[in-house]
Amino acid sequence: MPQEYSGILMLVVFFAIMYFTIIRPQKKREKETKAMRDSLATGDEVITIGGIHGKVVKINDEIVTLEMPFG
Repeated sequence: MPQEYSGILMLVVFFAIMYFTIIRPQKKREKETKAMRDSLATGDEVITIGGIHGKVVKINDEIVTLEMPFG
């Protein structure tokens, strides 16, 4: 009997570790990213992931248009 439970216990522990090391932090990052995107407003100055500096001039559902300075 105890050996049957040890296998199930190992699976439960494995999935718990996977949840707390991979899934939970990813969901937290997604939540933070969504909050940041929702807080964007026209006129905000931003830096893209590619390092491009710009000012938000237009926001659609999925597209943010930036105005970039020359130089």
